[in-house]
Order: sequence, then structure tokens, then C-alpha cells
Amino acid sequence: MSFVNKKALVFVLAFLVLGTAVGCQATTSESGDTLNFSYWTTAAAGSQYYPTSNDNPVFKYLESRDWDDGNGGTVKMDFDFVTPISGSETSNIVTLLSTGEYTDIVNISYYLSAGSVPQLYEEGIALDLTEYVQNYMPNYLAYLDAHPNLAKTATNMVNGEAKYLQLYNYEDVTPEMWGGYSYRRDWILEYGVQPATLMTDPSDPTQGTYANPNAGQPFTGGYDAEDVWSDDIVFPSGNLNPVYISDWEWMLQIFEDAIDAQNIIGGYPMSLYYPGYLELGNLVCAFGGGGGSWYLDDDTVKFGGTGNGFRTYLECMSGWYDNGWIDEAFAEHTDVMFYEIDLAKIYQGKVGLWYGTSAALEDRLDVSNGQPNSPTNGYTNGIFAMGARQPINDKYGSEDVKNVTPFTYYQTSLENTSIIITDKAEEKNLVALCKMLDFMYSEEGGLLKTYGLNKEQYESVQDEFYTAHGLLNGSYVLIETEAGIKAKSDDILVADDNLRQVCIGHRFFGLSLNANKYLGDFTDSYITSVHEWVAYEVTGAFLGSLEAQMNAEQSEEYGKIEINVRDFMARNVPNFIMGIKDPENDADWNAFVNAVNKYKASTNTEIMQSLLDQYN
Repeated sequence: MSFVNKKALVFVLAFLVLGTAVGCQATTSESGDTLNFSYWTTAAAGSQYYPTSNDNPVFKYLESRDWDDGNGGTVKMDFDFVTPISGSETSNIVTLLSTGEYTDIVNISYYLSAGSVPQLYEEGIALDLTEYVQNYMPNYLAYLDAHPNLAKTATNMVNGEAKYLQLYNYEDVTPEMWGGYSYRRDWILEYGVQPATLMTDPSDPTQGTYANPNAGQPFTGGYDAEDVWSDDIVFPSGNLNPVYISDWEWMLQIFEDAIDAQNIIGGYPMSLYYPGYLELGNLVCAFGGGGGSWYLDDDTVKFGGTGNGFRTYLECMSGWYDNGWIDEAFAEHTDVMFYEIDLAKIYQGKVGLWYGTSAALEDRLDVSNGQPNSPTNGYTNGIFAMGARQPINDKYGSEDVKNVTPFTYYQTSLENTSIIITDKAEEKNLVALCKMLDFMYSEEGGLLKTYGLNKEQYESVQDEFYTAHGLLNGSYVLIETEAGIKAKSDDILVADDNLRQVCIGHRFFGLSLNANKYLGDFTDSYITSVHEWVAYEVTGAFLGSLEAQMNAEQSEEYGKIEINVRDFMARNVPNFIMGIKDPENDADWNAFVNAVNKYKASTNTEIMQSLLDQYN
């Protein structure tokens, strides 16, 4: 059209804008109505306490409140939660979406391995929530404004236009990890001595070292009369906790000495995941910051499995294997997750360093303290485990893979699961629903989701579950600490985390307020450990929301290549570590690189780069 009447165009645009606003009002409810929404999500904690999520105290409280209906009145909400049998989540949601038996609201995370949200939008299942987010969800938008890296992929690109097709759960700060690298600090105390040299600057290994005046002297410490652990251990870097590869090597030798001194049959200093590496980047990231798979370096997508950093990693691991520091049977543990490697030996006290959960920190494996399900072989008596951060390579390879802060490894993301609102709810009052969901992004809503009912909220509804469990003052209180206002869970819930989980808004939409977490219920050493696990910011891992931008063709091709590359590397990487192949031999290494390239790893790099570029 080469010519338009400008006044007519203004009138049409005004009508469309007005029509959109009116459409968002969804005047299908009247003040005082109860709006019913079905909600498919994975099973929350609580089966031993109450039969379904419908009985969750937080959900019941939300249903007791009056919500702005967008028309000057109020409505109430009623949620009917539908949960699949544990382990069947993906097949269940795929079946429901394909048969049309899905709910008004769907936790869509389990579907993304089978399809995409843009596909569901094109099929008319997922609604376009853009107008609702922009007009009725200011708290949600405020969070995205404060996190531009997350905001980029909070929308989906549809024909070049960014649309809010799904709503994400987010964290306010990086949560403490549930697990990470752990090591036996008691072995260092008992079998180690002051290192010969210390780094001049513990934060910069390039500044050189100096002779330690206390070299060779034993460390002192352990538990005091009140069962509080303290010691004077110092690592070669001069840090009180391991920071560099040289620190790891120093303690791995001590672990070997401890195993020999105790004649521990079948013990070893360090466990390793069966493919020889963890594709999420753990430990590999010490050698240049990237991982052994696809990762993000600023705004550039890279594949790390054939890079100089990965080759240097293999050179280091090969040397550790030769030294006897790595479990010689590591490649045989093919049926366990990376955080459950050879658990029997860890729980028997036969391993010095492993990737595990917080359940094994401090003295939790010490049978002398009456820990359940632990063997009585004596190797765990006096055990004290601490968490270790991802190390930094200060020793191996070229300068480009030395002294680089790790940025690609497994860490809980600020971005969590997402929901879609389906066409089943299209004729319902979505304004009221989105206003209620946005409340879950306020400070009050975030506290409700993360910590449960406070005293005032409990008293307003006299929740029977809280009453029965003695939570007459609510599930938490806000206290003032040096770090600011913190939420402290009731002592009843501190003593029983399973009960705590069923008193909060588990599996519901909203913002989790981890910055409010009060760690005063834990020891200093425990706090140090969980903080070490999140010592560095992870910027190299792909957000689920970026991967979710793939169309069906891209998703199928990416998945096929990823499986082929992963399988090939799992079969061949251990050979470099165990000495069957030599990572320092150019012929061996080039043959490996050429073989990986035949599986078209670069195609996946191009796919992810194209997704990223559409936002940049």
C-alpha cells in the first residue's frame, strides 16, 4: 500500500489498542466469583503428609485471599493440581498435550525434550501472554529489567517478534548448591604438613612464591570440647581452602599417603565420572574457563571438546592417573550419576576427593557420631569433609589456559522451570490470574513461596496443617543480621527439612528469595563449604530458555549430534586418561579431533549461535 489516510490509520490503531486492552480484561467473571484453574505440575514434597498438592498450606492460603479482577472488583482463586506419577512426567505431559486433555496451566519444563513452546503456540495450545505481562505483571517485568541476560530469552521469537509465551520461575540470587567437590580435610590435618612454599599473592600465582618459615611442621586442630571444628591448615597457594590445581595436587598426594598409611584396600585419592570428564564443565573449566562440550564465551558459542583447554585437561588427568590419584576403575561406573560415583567407598571413608552432596559434609559420615547407614570399618571415624570450589589451572599448558577464572560448570541457575497458560483458560479471567501470579514476584509473594506462612498469614486462615505441627507463629520470622534482614525458619522446620518442604509454596510459580536465607542454623565450616561451591559466576552454561528457542528441525538435529558426540567421547576420552592414547601426541590428538568433527559438532555450534544472534 503506497498511500494511507493518516487520520484513518490513527483511528484504526487506537481501536486496535483499545480492543487489545479490552480483550485483556476478560470480563467473563463477576466480583465475588471463584475462578477455577487446573494446574499440571510435577509432584511436590508431601506425600507422607497430605495426599495432593491441593492440601498445601500456601496454596490454600492463596485461595483464601481476594484478588483484583481487573474490573474494579475482586475474585477468589481455586487451583486443582494434577500431578503425574514420579518418573512418568515427560510421557504424561506429551500424552496430555497430544490428546487435548491438558490443563489450564502447565509446568512445561518436562515437555521441552519432546517439543517446543513456539510449536505449542503455533498449534493454538500455548497462549500469547505478551499483553498480560506488559500490562498486569510489573513485578515480573521489574525482575527482568534487573537481569537483562535473562530478559533476552524470557520471550520466544515468533516470525521475528518477541512474545511472552511462557512465564519463568526465577531465583533472586544464586542459591547455595546441594553438592559439589568435597574432600577429606581430616586427612590433611593428620597426614599433611606445612607446604615448603607459599604464593606471594594467594590470588595471583604469577607473582611467585616464597619459602614457608613453618615448612614441614604438622597442622593442628580438630574438634574442640563443644564439637566445633577448627584447624590451621594452609594450602600451597597461601589460601585456607584449595583454589588452584597445585593445591589439589598437594592434597591428592596427602590422600595417597593417608590411604597407604591406613592400608585401605580399594581406596583411592579421587573419583572421576566414567566418561573421563563432565560435559557440564566441572574440573575441565579449570583449564581456560570453558567446558568439554558446547558453552558460551561472552556472546560466542564454542565447542570445548576439541579445544586446547580440553587437551590440557587430559594431559593433567593422564598424569594424575599415572600417579595413582584417580580411581583406576573410573570408566566402569557407567550406571551412576556424577554425584553418586562409587558411593559405597565414599561412605566407607576410602576416598579423599569426590563430587557429592551436602549430606556428606563435615562429620555426617562419621560412624563414631552415630550416623545411620554407615559401615563400621573405622575409616570414617573422625572424618571431616569440606567443599572445594572449581580449581584454577596454574601449572599446565600454554598461557591461554592458565589462571582463567572458571565460568562453565554445573551450578543452579537463576532461571528455573516455566509455565504456559493454555487455550483451555482462554475464556477465563486471565487478568486476575496474571495479577495473582505477579504477586508471587513481590517481596511478600516470594517469602510465601520460599518460606511459607508468616504469623499474620497463619492467623488469618488458622491453617489446620500448621496448627497440627505446632507452627502457631508461622513457619519463619524475619530477623536483622549484619547482612541485612533475613528469614529464619522455625526450629521445628530446621530440625525436619521434609516438613519444611511441605509448608512452603513448593512447585508453585514465583520468585524464590534465597538472599533472605538465614544460615545461622549451620556451622561456619558448613557455610564455607556451600559458599565455595558457588565461588564463581557461571556465565558459560546455556540457559534452558535459550535452548527452548529451537524449532522442531533444529531441536531434532541438535539432539542427534549431541548424542553422537557424547557417545563417541565417552568411549574415547578415558583412553587418553588411562594411557591407551597420549594427549601430548599430535597424531593421537588430531585423530580424536577429526573423529569428533565427523559427527558435525560445528553444526550445533552454529545452531546455538543463530539462536543467540537473534537477540543480540
